[in-house]
Order: sequence, then C-alpha cells, then structure tokens
Amino acid sequence: MSKITKLFGLEVGEKIVNKLFTTNTFILLTIKKHQPTNLTGLQIFTNITYSHLLKIVNEFVEYGLVKKERVGKIVVVKLTKKGNELADCFKVFGDILFLFKR
Repeated sequence: MSKITKLFGLEVGEKIVNKLFTTNTFILLTIKKHQPTNLTGLQIFTNITYSHLLKIVNEFVEYGLVKKERVGKIVVVKLTKKGNELADCFKVFGDILFLFKR
C-alpha cells in the first residue's frame, strides 16, 4: 500500500485499492498483458459487457492509470506509468496470495 499511496496520495490511494480488488483488478492486469489493445479485444479477453467495461476504463482514465487514444473508429487502451506500477503491485500481491492458497 505504501507504493500506491506514494503514487496517488493517501485518500485517492485508498479509493483505488478498494475499487480495484474486484473485477477491475482483472481488467487492469489484462490491459497490461495485452497492451495496446482496443476495447472490443479487451471485452473478448475479459468476457465483460462493453458498457460495463467502458465505465471501468473511464474510471481508470480519471485516476490516470490508463490512456485512451482514438485511431479512426477504434479506441486503443494503454497503461500509463502509474498504471503499469499499480498492475505490478497487484501482480506481486496475487502471486503471494497464490502461494498461501497452496
């Protein structure tokens, strides 16, 4: 949590952590794995409805985790530096949880 609070500040960091330990974590890690990707491809990878996915991605943009670029009709999604660091934190945390699950 200290790395997250250093990136975003205490209040915003807590909001991000509370929001992201749901489906949003999965979406963030999927963006990291398949970036740059478009929203339709991301929808196929995550099996989440387009409207719900768009809402989550827009929240990520608001927090500065994701950058959306429009290329013609296609919206391309990439992680920002903060988004990459946060995804790395969640990946490490997930690996630790997996070890304890065994």
